[in-house]
Amino acid sequence: TAALRAGKTFYTHKRGIPELRQAIADYTNRLYGTQADAGRMIVTSSGMNGIMLVLQAILAPGDNVVVVSPVWPNIVSAIRIVGGVDKPVRLDARPEGGFALDLDRLAAAIDARTRAIFIASPGNPTGWVMTAAEQRQVLELCRTRGLWMLADEAYARFIFDGSAGNRAAAPSFLEVAAPDDPLVVVNTFSKTWAMTGWRMGWLVVPTTLSPVMDRLIEFNTSGAPHFLQYACIAAIRDGEPFVAEMIARCQR
Repeated sequence: TAALRAGKTFYTHKRGIPELRQAIADYTNRLYGTQADAGRMIVTSSGMNGIMLVLQAILAPGDNVVVVSPVWPNIVSAIRIVGGVDKPVRLDARPEGGFALDLDRLAAAIDARTRAIFIASPGNPTGWVMTAAEQRQVLELCRTRGLWMLADEAYARFIFDGSAGNRAAAPSFLEVAAPDDPLVVVNTFSKTWAMTGWRMGWLVVPTTLSPVMDRLIEFNTSGAPHFLQYACIAAIRDGEPFVAEMIARCQR
């Protein structure tokens, strides 16, 4: 409301206002112990918008994306919308419960037209969570094969069992990646802060991809609404008590 009254209703920085990009960088670094620069943060008009932007940047018609599944179905539709092909690699159900990723089967799904691997962890609908060791192996596979790693970490804060120890979030690819690795991490304000109707999200990208995102945002949305970006700063700055309450509710 204060931002609206202050007239924050016009076009602004396509990749997000500097204050929000810095707030996202600070949040990321606090959560994971990383040193990610604000220049790598791209504010998007929802997590889904972020996914579409990345696919527009990296896929040509006929290219494919290897998708770890079962998965939230919108990623499959997004790949097809830009002319790509989805190649699912199914998780294995464990006899004792839960799921496991066969990394050899993942590697075998890659072919000459593969441009990226898409993994959501924690996963919807399975609840499967990657280990840091698995993330290192997949990232090394992407480096070796010249692929992008697209990591959907929208549910990063929703961890409930003892496997995460005292962590505040599930393991992130950002913890095992170098700043220039072929990694894009997708996130959203919809889940952790329950801001579904606000349609705000962000990407963490290598700096080489930032100007490409700038141009694509220009022709998709021209940038996220200015005044809503201040709400996102407030959520990051003041929202931890709500986050704790939200996670406790979901656990119950």
